Amino acid sequence: MVVHSVSTVSEWEALASATFVPVHVESPVERFMGTLDHRGDHEWGVTAIRNGAGRVSRTNDLLSSSPDDMALFSVQVRGTSSVEQDGRVAHLRPGDGVLYVTRGTYTLTFPEAAELAILQVPVERLGLTDMRVREMTARTLPVRKDAGLRTFARVARSLFTDRPVIDDQREALRVATEILGSSLSRRGGGAARPRSHSALFAAFDRIIHDRLADPRLDVSALASAENVSPRTVHAVFADHGTTPAAYIRSVRMQRARRLLTSTHLPLVDIAVHCGSTDPSIFSRTFRRDAGMTPSAYRQRSRDL
Repeated sequence: MVVHSVSTVSEWEALASATFVPVHVESPVERFMGTLDHRGDHEWGVTAIRNGAGRVSRTNDLLSSSPDDMALFSVQVRGTSSVEQDGRVAHLRPGDGVLYVTRGTYTLTFPEAAELAILQVPVERLGLTDMRVREMTARTLPVRKDAGLRTFARVARSLFTDRPVIDDQREALRVATEILGSSLSRRGGGAARPRSHSALFAAFDRIIHDRLADPRLDVSALASAENVSPRTVHAVFADHGTTPAAYIRSVRMQRARRLLTSTHLPLVDIAVHCGSTDPSIFSRTFRRDAGMTPSAYRQRSRDL
């Protein structure tokens, strides 16, 4: 994918308008810098953005010329911002999210350089009533404190890494939208929605990464966390060509490799970080996976 970079406000306005909907952009800085990495198409996609201080506005004149009905859900990664719509203002810090829609006017204010990820999707795909959508716009949502929103953010942001949670981009967008719609509905008092196996897989993946150091992490723990049966857990991982135990072991070995090459932690501490209370068992597991002991792997990485 191409990462677009700009160095003027007019270029940023043109790029943002082409990616999302027509907007006006202003900035107080002399040299405005921005980058945009988009996955998907104009109707349905995820965009990673880094931009300088400024203001983005969708005004009444732009509504009449481009009556798009898109929902935008933004997750603040770095810096701060605010979103104004429907008479409300949401103030965002890293780890916060906010919903706004292109059918109405809005103003995004960035008092400093910021980084964010935005899902854009036709409003109807969220499965929310118009009234519920209006109630949810421009409200600060703490993503880090909401399991569903954390799963959504992980799926969306992983599309910009070499290890996406869902390999197929279109399916990843569908799953992110499903999880977001369900989370917003639940926040508005709606009933729990049935979840696809792909959405459950994303939830299990998030739980595994959150609890990787927990030696009690197993099928029963995953089933209990998501209120499903152990049989369902096995079925979900079978759909992805693996087993829960194999997936947990794989993720733990990925962490072990990273810690061995990027830290000076003793092997006993790395074992604990990877969910093992016995360093000898950890070493045997690592050797079966990597073909060498943890010490040999660490030494080889330093010799390269």
